[in-house]
Amino acid sequence: MGKTFLLGSAAMFAMTGSPVWAQAAADAAPQGADAPQAGGLDDIVVTAQRRSENLQKVPVVVTAVAPEVLEARNVSTLQDLPKLTPALTVQNQASNVTPFIRGVGSTVTGAGQAASVATYVDGVYISTLTSAAFDLDNVEQVQVLEGPQGALYGRNATGGAIVVTTKTPKPGDPISGRFRAEYGNYDNRGASAIISGGLGDMFAFSVNGSIRKRDGYIKNLNPAGAGATNDDFYDRDSRSIGGVLVFEPSSQFNLVLRASHFESDDRSGQGFQAVGLDIDVGGTGLNGSQLYYAGLLQSFGVSPGDAAAAAAGLRFSPKHGTTYDNEANGSTRGLLRPGPAGSFVQLNTETYSAKATLSLDTVEISSLTAYQTAESLSATEVLFADPTSYPAGFQGGSVGFTGDFPSRTWQQEFQIASVGSPVQWIAGAVYLDAAGDVFLTGDLPPLSALTADNRWQNKSLAGFGQITVPLTDRFSITAGGRYTDEKYTSNDRISLADPRNVFGTPNQGRQQLKGSKFTYTARAQYDSGDILLYAGISTGFKGATLSNTNLLSPGVTPETITSYEAGAKIRLSSDARLNLSAFHYDYGNIHIAYTDSASGSNILVNGTGAKIDGVQYDAQWRAAPWLTLRSNGLLLDSSYNRDVQSAGGAGVLLIKGNRLAGAPKFAISLGADIVQPVGAGEIKLSVDASHNAGYYFDAENLTGTGGANADDFQLVDLSLTYTAPGERWLVSLFGANITDAKYYDSGLPISGLVRNARAAPPATYGIRIGYNF
Repeated sequence: MGKTFLLGSAAMFAMTGSPVWAQAAADAAPQGADAPQAGGLDDIVVTAQRRSENLQKVPVVVTAVAPEVLEARNVSTLQDLPKLTPALTVQNQASNVTPFIRGVGSTVTGAGQAASVATYVDGVYISTLTSAAFDLDNVEQVQVLEGPQGALYGRNATGGAIVVTTKTPKPGDPISGRFRAEYGNYDNRGASAIISGGLGDMFAFSVNGSIRKRDGYIKNLNPAGAGATNDDFYDRDSRSIGGVLVFEPSSQFNLVLRASHFESDDRSGQGFQAVGLDIDVGGTGLNGSQLYYAGLLQSFGVSPGDAAAAAAGLRFSPKHGTTYDNEANGSTRGLLRPGPAGSFVQLNTETYSAKATLSLDTVEISSLTAYQTAESLSATEVLFADPTSYPAGFQGGSVGFTGDFPSRTWQQEFQIASVGSPVQWIAGAVYLDAAGDVFLTGDLPPLSALTADNRWQNKSLAGFGQITVPLTDRFSITAGGRYTDEKYTSNDRISLADPRNVFGTPNQGRQQLKGSKFTYTARAQYDSGDILLYAGISTGFKGATLSNTNLLSPGVTPETITSYEAGAKIRLSSDARLNLSAFHYDYGNIHIAYTDSASGSNILVNGTGAKIDGVQYDAQWRAAPWLTLRSNGLLLDSSYNRDVQSAGGAGVLLIKGNRLAGAPKFAISLGADIVQPVGAGEIKLSVDASHNAGYYFDAENLTGTGGANADDFQLVDLSLTYTAPGERWLVSLFGANITDAKYYDSGLPISGLVRNARAAPPATYGIRIGYNF
């Protein structure tokens, strides 16, 4: 790690720039925030501590991104956000969106599971992984909070939090809106619009919607007439609509009602291909996928010799971004509600919320009530072999699983916070009740069989508070904590009498995990005006959980993390700032999941831990009125500290010394914005280049950005935008990954043998037009 550390340290002081690219409008600055310097960098307003503050005065590492930056970098989903901060990586397995921050994340996916990075939209916690597959429309700001956020953001914020804020209209605002339309390669086309404004002195409204369609990036090589489908993968077909109604009868009270609907019907999150095809497993002459299939054939009574010979004939695609699909899923076979052939994903989410705020002279009191429903129907193959290469009698279907996972979530939060006081404090309570159903089939060549039919429920009640006390005019201390009490329950409904239960899966009855945790933060900060120095300790936990797709697997107790971090936020001048941080994590009882059977059932384990050490920097320099430079970087050292005895009799999970999933050793990016007037309008060129040393997708280090390893990759993005006088309209040319770097963005290992990964998006480009009124 020595050379990398020296390189990162040198870059930290030599590079200029920052991923903190959102520039808040002057009228958005909170009371008491530093005013922007004339001709210098604008202040950035964030809510990392659940109150509006100048980012440079917040003793937390935060990446804050404005909507124009999302447009310029072609960021439309959470999976695109790693372009904006090196500490974040995001996987997407059949639209199970799982973020990792600084190597802290979860490899546990499936119904009723939660990420180790909490996602909030307008204060509403996104409790299921598939609900995080939404599009970033109508966004005011996206914040990535790096490091444990257990005190203010609660359970499942072990790695940090992603906080999305959408636009809120105000009474008295003029009617305004914007329209965007774009077209690009892979027949990418999309349109979005929003209209908002005041309705008299007490009401305001906004309505927004979008539609996006795109052909698949990943080529389906199925011969004509063979396999389950001939459609390409990683295509996109999504629609959304939302509305906001604001009632503000006085300056002291307002009520904000929100409703949103998102749906997609495509093969995004799919398109995996077999990797590591040159690895001879155990000297058998077979790769992992072939050896796995040989074992499957033996379970059907085929002799070992014949099974090995048949498996050796399986053909796979070695070319990046191409695959086969032969998934005969449980939907087309009539066991679950109808869906298309092959591997696919269908999502449908709706969210309703009401937030009431009462502002008094010294305190602000708020109540947030939210209800969310989510439906997810998907099917995934696990072998991805040429369907014509399967042995006779087994060509009618590959090996995979199909899941139907409806869920709903209630959330109620009360909060009270100080206003205008030198001692800043906040306190609150939050109740969460999430529940859902699990219908899962294991899909085999001759049939699909029901392997799970249960209902899960997760109830959580927490109280939290945080206070910042100034001891002098420059030195202050912060202390906060949260006590959480939770209960996770699963009720098995599978029946031996159900004709779909061909395997005779036994009913496990009712299982329940209970627990409580106290998480806290304590920091000291010194603010000289131009420099903020801070140091502290923070903790977090990920709640206990059961495997809802395999109730034979015992549940796992909470994972925990303790973070020790110190940093500096430095205003070098009115035109330059540099933010630095160094951290050490004690990460314990880490949740790990892996697929152990053709049915797709998860085995959950915990018991391993890790020490994580890292340094990070963000910098920005307005080198000239027409030129802004930026850079960010991360240096990370992490590994699991012990092997884990697997539950369910599957032996020992050999991971000691492996790198943590989602943890690159090194990542750095450089960027520039060049602005030139053209008449009364302007033209802006944004260029960003990044290098990532690569990372693994799973704890066993079977799959990574290089396929069967963690190869590095480089990305270059650019956009060229002309904005007309008065910002009435704009036209933009954009390109992402313009060098067509070939790497992988998600993995799907099976049983420690099968190595599958999905190719990341290739070079994409297009044109976007916009109209503002």
